[in-house]
Amino acid sequence: VTTDQSLKLNEPITKGETWYFEITPSDGSLSGETRRSVNLVIGNAPPKITYANIIPSKPASNNDLSVEYNYSDPEGDPEGNTEIVWYKNGSPQFTHNDKNPLPSSATERGDKWYCTVRPRDWDGAYPDNFVTSNTVTIVNQKPSAEIVSVSGAKDANGYYFGDVTVTYNLIDGDGDLCDVIVYYQGGSAGDRKSVV
Repeated sequence: VTTDQSLKLNEPITKGETWYFEITPSDGSLSGETRRSVNLVIGNAPPKITYANIIPSKPASNNDLSVEYNYSDPEGDPEGNTEIVWYKNGSPQFTHNDKNPLPSSATERGDKWYCTVRPRDWDGAYPDNFVTSNTVTIVNQKPSAEIVSVSGAKDANGYYFGDVTVTYNLIDGDGDLCDVIVYYQGGSAGDRKSVV
């Protein structure tokens, strides 16, 4: 009687080890010839990640985008050159491959960004599949104002009187036209009043 049989090895194995198997058949009365397998070299198991998450979740066009992921390796190998591909509005942006973070200079308001991540260990092993991150939309930047100077006539004590001119820089990273509301505060009561 001829049968195909298989045996499962229930022993711990380590990357780089060489194994072989010897099989000696027996019918209970007589033993047959011992056969030896070819050598099997234990290879490098690939690392894995189970999620990839872009932060911040509501970025403006002046925010860098970073991707967080949970690298792990069954043999404890450190992380190597993990592959990261960034996508803008559904199209891969190959000039930004493997960048983490993605610089804010690459983004504009209204863009939709996500990335795919495939981990590599220091030996170069990697899984077949990429993990896809969440998608973020680039939102409006807050404008900012910077007071540059205050000028006007001063009395002998150095106090301003009459008209006072405030010079400021108005900055909007998205290039939007902005309205300006100016408040002043003064007098003994310290009332805060709107100019515009």
